Amino acid sequence: MIGTVRVSLRHLIQLVGGEGLLAVSLLLCAIASINRDRVTGRSSSRSFSRAQSNIAVLIAVAAGVLSSMLNIGFVFGGSLADKAKTSGCPALVASVAIWVPALLGGLISDMGYPAYLIFRSKSWSNLFANRGNVGCWLRASSMGVLWFGAILLYEFGASNMGSAGAVYG
Repeated sequence: MIGTVRVSLRHLIQLVGGEGLLAVSLLLCAIASINRDRVTGRSSSRSFSRAQSNIAVLIAVAAGVLSSMLNIGFVFGGSLADKAKTSGCPALVASVAIWVPALLGGLISDMGYPAYLIFRSKSWSNLFANRGNVGCWLRASSMGVLWFGAILLYEFGASNMGSAGAVYG
């Protein structure tokens, strides 16, 4: 065993409360999706083979396992944040130095594959052709700002928890 981390009752309650909030938000998203499908008349009547279902489960498990890599990047990237602080970066945003290299791989795949699909279908003009897309661009930008805010809050909370921050992350 490398080391032990003692968890106070207050931190345990906060952790369980956060997990509960996460479960409630997932439930609300599922309910909203079902209601949207009901209103629009869509249904998932498409049947899947056992092989397709197994592949889907493997992808979901891989996504769950690989998503922990962000926390590992945060833990082992502490020296980058320290260097950013010593270079004059405010402590509150010093973790951005960690997230840039940690998220670069995701950026490549998350932009590369959609770009490939758009190129293959020759639909680049659809991105900017319709004035109705402004709302979509604003919502997408809002999602990005909220996600980045969540990353900053995560870093702030994990840093303030000391060695236990990496465990909770």
